Amino acid sequence: MSPLREAVKARHYRECFSEWNLNSNFKPIAVSKKKNRKLISNNLSPENYIKNRGRNLPIYECLVNEEWQEDGVAQIVIARQHSNGNLTFCVYLVDIFCRGVKETFYQFNVPVKTYLDIIEEIRAEVELIKTDYTLVHNIIFGAIEYAGDFGFSPHRDFEKVTAYLLEEDDEQIDLLDIKFGFRGKPLLVVTEEEEPYNKYLAILDKTAGVGNYNYLLPSGEASDEIDKLEDTDVMFFNPPYTFLEPKIFDEETETIIDEELSEYENFDDEELNKITEDEIELLTETHIRMSEMLFAYMFPKEEVQEAYDFGMELFEGIELNEEIEFDDDEMLPDKSDMELLSHAYEDFEAGNPKKALKIAKQLLVNYPDNPPLLNLIYVCYISLKKARKAEDVILYSYQRFPKNISIRSYYFLYLMNKKKYDELEKQLATTGITIKDVNPNKYCYSSNRVFGYYQTILIFFLNTNQLLKSKAILYQLNIHGMKQIMYDSLYEFYLESMSDFFEKMEKKIQYDDE
Repeated sequence: MSPLREAVKARHYRECFSEWNLNSNFKPIAVSKKKNRKLISNNLSPENYIKNRGRNLPIYECLVNEEWQEDGVAQIVIARQHSNGNLTFCVYLVDIFCRGVKETFYQFNVPVKTYLDIIEEIRAEVELIKTDYTLVHNIIFGAIEYAGDFGFSPHRDFEKVTAYLLEEDDEQIDLLDIKFGFRGKPLLVVTEEEEPYNKYLAILDKTAGVGNYNYLLPSGEASDEIDKLEDTDVMFFNPPYTFLEPKIFDEETETIIDEELSEYENFDDEELNKITEDEIELLTETHIRMSEMLFAYMFPKEEVQEAYDFGMELFEGIELNEEIEFDDDEMLPDKSDMELLSHAYEDFEAGNPKKALKIAKQLLVNYPDNPPLLNLIYVCYISLKKARKAEDVILYSYQRFPKNISIRSYYFLYLMNKKKYDELEKQLATTGITIKDVNPNKYCYSSNRVFGYYQTILIFFLNTNQLLKSKAILYQLNIHGMKQIMYDSLYEFYLESMSDFFEKMEKKIQYDDE
């Protein structure tokens, strides 16, 4: 059996929940109606409670296995908290290669300690990381839609119960660009527990068509495309190469390269002007894929391992929270002043920095050392092109609050704008790079602030030609749910830097040849 077939088979269905026996052990825990009569009426079963009220419960946390994209299966936990402090949570086993939601179950109204014990048991088998709701929502509903195109429906308990612990799948949820399938086709991976498998193959024969999907069976039998994969393909599905994410060529792209690419090179101006937008897009995608594949091979494994390890540390020991705007120690003691500060931020975001600055200066009289207030004044000065005043604010702010990640972000951007890369390198060497390095005793952070901070570090690495670490950050931002529009912008910057890297390499080679 080829290494890839071993890897996919072993990792795709790493059934971390099997010890719990999904369909028997995970029945809803009995709830004392006497103790919880405010929570559950006598005629409202756990299933009906989730269906009718589940979406009204605040989200406690969302978890997903860190390597869900490489595994081809996302193991997702979504927990919501009741007013009594207990949790109701659902688990979703999502096949992103082919079949969508394969398994799902729930636990109702359990103590937090019980929940944490269960999660700890699961973590003994697979590494779960905290992420934001938007990512797991997109994984689940995107996989269901993809599977539905090929005749597969989600597990019966999804539509019956566990779908109701998710938000409605509508325009209120940001749409993320997640790739489903394997190399543009469904990949059916069947475990021994799922035999007989002929019914799955029959469905794919009917919906995708014979030869238009891949499969890997418990016996080791596989479709020709899986059988022919080389060891060089395998490495990109395993650490430390996973974060490089090279887009391996599919059949359509290989055809372009083999039969048509050389033809375009010989076109005159008139013929080039006749190339359609679709052809240009495909050629651009081909160029990007070729560059990424080449880039992935250019570094010694030791350097790749170092960058991989660095990326794995970025989100360790912290929790992301989409709902947090300000940290507890940043809140103004007076509620009306806090509302005024929030309105000032809204004014700035609406394109009115003068109004925002006026409010901020009024608040500054009573709160001269409030980090969000200092940040707002700084960005207002920048927006109003008052560089000297902005400089005074950021220098003072960083001196007072060097561990505040928003202030760190702005200060580092200030240093980069001044081309003071050595000073920034010195600061990072002194304080550390990861958020846990900077604040070892702090746990919960605003998602946007964390993404903004690591975006700044990414830009620094790109400007100093540390491309492997840049890609490691980019990969982690993607899997932790950064908004697609922000990710796409950073990815474009990364591609430009990679292009510059290749140009420098080409010039060096030409110089050496001379």
